[in-house]
Amino acid sequence: MLSIKSTDAKENFADLVNRVAQHNERIIITRRDKAIAALVPYEDVLTLLNIQHKNDLEEALDTLKHVRKHGALSLEQFIKKHRANMAPYQVKIASAAQKQIHALEIKQQKSVIQLIEALTVNPRPPGANKITGMIGLYSATIESARIIYKIEEQEVLLLLVRG
Repeated sequence: MLSIKSTDAKENFADLVNRVAQHNERIIITRRDKAIAALVPYEDVLTLLNIQHKNDLEEALDTLKHVRKHGALSLEQFIKKHRANMAPYQVKIASAAQKQIHALEIKQQKSVIQLIEALTVNPRPPGANKITGMIGLYSATIESARIIYKIEEQEVLLLLVRG
């Protein structure tokens, strides 16, 4: 098996690929005398993927046996059990915002609910905008619905939802 420095591999990449493709060679690429990558025939990759899929399937079947014997948690039970670890922020929804969410189209409702769930983990997600001149107030838009909320310590208070 050929071993080659990464700088040399860069200069001779096309030739190395041809050696692998045409002669089924396996080439180890090194940096500072340490193996960092390999060029291998595509068939080797397929073989590795098949082994990984087989191992994943075996693990899934073992898990299924365990579930049949011991049961499993519902999503609601899982969330309740792990909420403290998953959601450092508690979201509270003002009654006006609840009514506004209810008035949205179903697709918008689902998107807003997903955003609200995401706020429990990160109340300043990408795309959220701090409202200038207002302490702790933010807005975010999803599915053409705009929400306004306030962050206070470990709490997010949803104030307004407009479709």
